[in-house]
Order: sequence, then structure tokens, then C-alpha cells
Amino acid sequence: MNARKALFSNYLLLVLVFFGTLTINAQSTVEIPNPSNAAQKIIVYTDVPSHATDALLQIKPSDRYKIEVRLVGTTTWTPVFAHKTYNQNGVDFTTDLPRTDGATNPNTSIRNYVNFTAGWTHTYGNIEMTDNTPVEVKITKLDGTSIPQPIAVSKAAAHPSQKIVGDVDVISGGTGVVIFTINNPAQIVIDFDGAMDDNNKGLLSSAAQLTAPAVHTVSIFANPIMIRPLENASNVMLVEPGTVPSAALGAKTILYFKPGVHSLGLDFKLYPNKQYYIPGDAIVYGTFNNENLPTSNAAPRGRNIKVFGYGTISGARTIHHGYAPLVGGVPTNDLIYKSIDLDQCDNAIIEGITVVDPANHSIRLANNGLAFSANTPRKPITFAKWVKVISWRGNGDGIGNCHEVSDSFFRTNDDAGYIKGSKFRNIFWKDGNAAVFMMAGIPNADEFFPIKIEDCEVIYGRSRNLDGSSNSGVFHQRATAAAFQNNTEHTINLVVTNFKVSDKLSNVPVFNMFTQEFDNKGVLVQAGPSYKGIVFNNVVSESTITAVKQTVKGNAAAPFSLVTFNNCKINGKFMSLTDFNPVPFATLVFTPTSNLGIDGVKNNDSANNIKIYSNGNILNVNFPNADMSREIHIYNLLGQMVYKTTSQKTTTEIDARSLNLNGVVIVKVIAGDDVSSHKVLVQ
Repeated sequence: MNARKALFSNYLLLVLVFFGTLTINAQSTVEIPNPSNAAQKIIVYTDVPSHATDALLQIKPSDRYKIEVRLVGTTTWTPVFAHKTYNQNGVDFTTDLPRTDGATNPNTSIRNYVNFTAGWTHTYGNIEMTDNTPVEVKITKLDGTSIPQPIAVSKAAAHPSQKIVGDVDVISGGTGVVIFTINNPAQIVIDFDGAMDDNNKGLLSSAAQLTAPAVHTVSIFANPIMIRPLENASNVMLVEPGTVPSAALGAKTILYFKPGVHSLGLDFKLYPNKQYYIPGDAIVYGTFNNENLPTSNAAPRGRNIKVFGYGTISGARTIHHGYAPLVGGVPTNDLIYKSIDLDQCDNAIIEGITVVDPANHSIRLANNGLAFSANTPRKPITFAKWVKVISWRGNGDGIGNCHEVSDSFFRTNDDAGYIKGSKFRNIFWKDGNAAVFMMAGIPNADEFFPIKIEDCEVIYGRSRNLDGSSNSGVFHQRATAAAFQNNTEHTINLVVTNFKVSDKLSNVPVFNMFTQEFDNKGVLVQAGPSYKGIVFNNVVSESTITAVKQTVKGNAAAPFSLVTFNNCKINGKFMSLTDFNPVPFATLVFTPTSNLGIDGVKNNDSANNIKIYSNGNILNVNFPNADMSREIHIYNLLGQMVYKTTSQKTTTEIDARSLNLNGVVIVKVIAGDDVSSHKVLVQ
């Protein structure tokens, strides 16, 4: 706390009258500028206004955590509205309904809510902030009673740990309070008292799992500043809480959900060339799709659709499609139960939205039905960025078809995503089943753009089974094939770089890829394709659960060939064939010390051959090559991060004057799990 107190002393003359608080939407959104730097600010969503009498239009803040923020150096804490989402199994529902689709699943015995996390909760709050802006976050743990009271906290940790400045400070005296600092937008989870860090329910016996307590977790989603539509603009249609608007907007181009609770129900239509804005002080219960639009909205019916804002789309009031009434004697169309489902997409964008408790997949952005030249590879045309997903049900997957997913957060009880496009700087949390990346249907290299997965982290990778190889995996293929693939080898173009599993208790294999599945009598149940053209660069797992084996297993008709592992480690050791189950019909290549420029001496001025020097007020960071992106962090001598950027350039120039830097600074370069620090004098 000494560094924080020293910094506070520089701001003792600042008082609330100079704080510059500006209310944007009634009392539910507050913009707070930095009194000492006009370029910096935070926007805080303090409330989700509720209708006075209608229960459907009311929402209560979390009874498990309280979240507050302030700019470093100021004295007033501003509350962030703390949403709570939870697994309704055993809480709202204790008995099942008859399934209309005839399916059975003993692992999801109550309305398709997963048994393994029954009663668990996740509290979250959204704010907006400018880059390079020191913001303190205070979180208070509560007891979950009708009038919540603080619970004493002994320790706390942040994930990903590199996204905060320094450590999480636990305030003594049984206050239940922790405080930490962030300097840039980030998705951050705080683990209290080792609830997740020191415990993995999947490592318990079956009997012990039944009595294990529910786990209550919390996140702060600090987002970049988003330009919001003007409420009084001529192209904007405002939606009042309690009103279901006409889906067809006519001449209007933006549907703007006003602050509050909206109940749209099932199957709200999204139209091409229209935008849909949900601010951070609004929550919408319902599902959105562009299925079966009127013929006047002919293909591509998914062109130029954008859903954006830092509000929430919730499926908590939507039944799982397996329980829905039959339509003409057959199960209903499951697509309309996805939170956002778009077909024939062309320049479709989902930005900032939080999706909680989806009844089916969270987001699907498919470009099927669009014509492409046979000789011209496709390019990315669907995008999801700064999206957050927290899911509790079977089939409650994260993002399915999407060409580029960046800066997003996924906590799922089923598959988090599919390798149908690139992934950049995403955070993953697996609770008990399925894949981080489901690998069925990876596009063929000759007709698709190269797929890159870069700078991603799995903060929790858990399986409900002691050895998660039977039902889980980070990179997971399950002997299933997409319609365009057959049971042969397919050449793809997939490169994974700087990927980290930081969960020390993960019992999920990083690699669990197989092309054949057999029943307990050894009879082949199904078979799928294998892939040629996969490269893993600097993939690191910190799991200490040694019983978990990796698998890459093909078959005679579909062998894996040339799966390359460069500089990949498990529990501090370079990977080798001994880390894998027997691998018939697969060719694996291991390069322990690659030429990636990231396996050098750590914490040394010459580490990794990186050269850093100042030229007047310009700080120069020179890399020996530019084959991967690296994070550059700059700290002052108090240990406070003052600047952060990501670069893939051979030379990166940073203007020290604009950062008010003078004297010795510490420059930290992060390339996946490899970190080097450098002291540099700037003047």
C-alpha cells in the first residue's frame, strides 16, 4: 500500500468540487473525467433502473459482491451496478419438466442446467475507461442474505494476473474489501480465499462432489470507451422498458434500448443494414435472430447488422429448446433459442455485449448462403469484440461461427468456441465439460483465410472427471465432422501463438484430438476427419495435475500429419512424446528451443536480444524479428504501469514526453509466458 499512499499525497488538494462528475443518463450512468488529465475518464453504470410495479421490469443488484471504482488520486468511490447471474439448478428449479425432444442427459437433470455447478453464481459489473488511465477497483464480498453484509477475506488474486498493476490488496479488519489498480481496459476475475485457485471440484470423489459448496465469483469488465448514438437523432428509435418495439425499423437505422429492464421474449428479428444499441444500464431478456425475414429482405439478410453497447442480453427467462412445445408434432427450431443468431452474414458485428445464461448458443454469426468465388479465398466478414459470455446450461456454448473474435471473455459449461476464424486476446473459463475450442469443421486452407489464435489465456480449465480427457480439452476434436468434410485428412492453415493455461489445478488436456470414437465394447461409434497444417508456438500450461495426458490420435483413413509444437511447455518442462497417450496414425514434431525469439534469458537487459534505448524523448523498442505480437508495459519506479501497448513491429517508438516520463523507467516485454524487464533512462 505504500506506493498507493505516496501517489495519493500528490492529490491531497483535490476535493470533490473539482471532481468534474457528469451524469449522462438520469442517475444510472456517470462520466467521471480525470481532474489532472483531460484526456482520461471513466464511465460508470451505477444502476439498471427498475419499473416500480412490474416484477418483470425489476432487477436487484448482487447479494454476493459490491463493486466500486475511482480514478487513482481521487477520494470518492462510485458504485458499479453489480449484476448477478447464476445456475438455476436447485435454486429456482428443483424438479425437471418433461423434455419434448425425447433427449436424456443425467449431467443436466434440471431444465438442462448443469448439475456440476448447481447454485453457483457469477457477479459482474461493466465500466468504460480510456487507455493508460489509472483506475482503482474496490470489491466487497457479501454474505448473500436479504440484507447483505460483508464477509471477512483472507486473500484474493486476480486473473489474468498481468492485467492489473501490482497485487490485490486485502483490507484488514474483517471488512471483506479488496482493492486493486488497472491502467487499461481488461476483463478481470478476482478469486476470493482460493475458492477456485485452491479447489477443483472435479478432483473430488463422486460422493464429495455432491456436498461441495457452491462457488460465488466476481468479475470487473473494464471496456474501452464506446461512442453511443444520440437519443434525439433522426435515425434513432428509442425503446422504453416495458415496450416491445416493431422489429422493422422503417427509415430508422438504430434501435436504442433505454436504461432499464426490457422483456422481448423469444425470436426478436434483426434486419440487414440496421444497428441495435444496448447501453450498460440496460438488460434485455430475449433472443435475437434474422431467421425467416419477409421476402422483401432478401439475401444477404445478415448484411451490415451491428449489435453493440455494454448492456446485457439474458436468457435466464428463456426455456431450453429441448423443453419447448412441439410445432406440428416436431421439436421447435433451436436457432431461435440462441441469444444472437445471424445467417448470411456480411460485415456483421457484435461489440461489447454481455450474454448471460443463454438457453442455447450465445452467438452464432454464419455466412452460409453467400456466394464466394471458387478461386478467391474468403476474408473475415463477421466480428465479435469485447463480448462477455457467462453460461450455465448444456448447449450454452460461447461464440460459434465467427471470423474474428477479440478481447472477449468466455465462461461456459459447454463448448466456449469453434475454430471457424481467428481469436485474439481472449480469456477462457471452463467449469466442467467440453472444449475451449471445438475443432470440428475447421475450414480448408485452399478456400479460407489463415486462422490465427494469439495471446489467449485459459484462467480455469476444469472437468467434472478426474482425468478430463474423456469429456474435455482446450483444443478438442471428438471424431465429428462438418457437412463439407469427410473421413479423410484435410489441409488447414492454423497457427496458435502465445497461448497460456494459467490454471494450476486444470485437469483438462490442452490437446485432446481424436478422429475415432468407440463404445465400451470396442465398437466404432463415429469417425471424423483429421488435419494437416497445425502449428503451436509457445503454448504453455502451468497445470500441476500430472495424471492428465495429451492426445493427438488419428486413424488409417485420416491420420494427423505434421502437427508442430514449437517451444511448448507443461508444468515448466518442454513437451515431448511422453506427455501424450499412444499416437497411432499421427506425426508430431517437437521443437523445444525454437527460433521464435522468445526463449532467452529472463529479467536481463539483453534478454531475447531485445534492444531498448531512448533518443531524447523517444523510447525505442527493437525486436530481433516481428513474427509475433508482444505486449510492452512501462512502469515508473513506484511500480505503477503508466503505458501499455501491443506491437508486432520490428521497431516500436513511444513518445515519453506525452506520458510525462523523466528519469529511469522499467520496460517489460511479455511474449506469452516469457517476460523480460529492462531499465532505461529517459530525459
